[in-house]
Amino acid sequence: MQMMTLNKPQKKAIRTKYAKFPLFEAIYKPLKSWENEIKEYPLSPEEVFVMVMRYIDAIRGSENIDFEFNSIWDDIYSEINEHNQKTERASERWTAILLSIIEIFLLQKQFIYMGLTKNISEQIVKHIPPQEPANIIKRFITNMALYGDEKFKEGVITYLESNIIVSQEIDEVLADSKNLEESSTIEFEDDSRMSIVKILLLAQYALDISYDPQIQRQSEIAAFLSRLTGYERGSIRTKIPKLIEMNKNTIKEASDLVRELQAIGANQLAKKISLNIEKL
Repeated sequence: MQMMTLNKPQKKAIRTKYAKFPLFEAIYKPLKSWENEIKEYPLSPEEVFVMVMRYIDAIRGSENIDFEFNSIWDDIYSEINEHNQKTERASERWTAILLSIIEIFLLQKQFIYMGLTKNISEQIVKHIPPQEPANIIKRFITNMALYGDEKFKEGVITYLESNIIVSQEIDEVLADSKNLEESSTIEFEDDSRMSIVKILLLAQYALDISYDPQIQRQSEIAAFLSRLTGYERGSIRTKIPKLIEMNKNTIKEASDLVRELQAIGANQLAKKISLNIEKL
């Protein structure tokens, strides 16, 4: 099996297709956190999901699971390390994370995969500090509890007992995403668009929009700004609470916006935003 590096349209295609797939939905947030944490070699949740599902489906189709996957750590580590030329430590962490996901998935039918899950646990603790496997599992389990333990278990068992092979579907999804890449919308372009936070600030002061949910509906505001800017509504909606909190990063973006407005002569609006920053 070969690890795949996905481009933006491919990641978008995977997210869209598998947004409600139990494994993807339950592990997305922890993986997104690790993508940001392991800066020397970040892997996206979509890339991890693709790789995990290929192993899951290979295990499902194996006639001699314990023999074929006896060296699964080495297999996954080699795939990751082949692409990661920076640090072995990052490759080890990602290998442990991927194996932990596979283990959690298979444990939902432990009576069938008991031998392999035990083997996976033993392989993980041989390669990384003993406290790390527990921390990895804890982050997944905590998020799965929010998703719903029984919902996750039911979804996984339904999949394992079905004739569906997601890893084959993924190949078709990625192939179809080529069309998406060629006719890419502004959401996928790596351009110099104004950030969502700056757009929200501008709308707040120039259009007199309030993000207080008791005053106006945030979803409707997000839909309006989506049509106005080309950003996805969901991307805008998730930034609104951060703007309300007005943390240090938000204040920095607000200060940058003030300078941009001053540069184009919009001094009155720049002053209005600047005064509100000073009140914080």
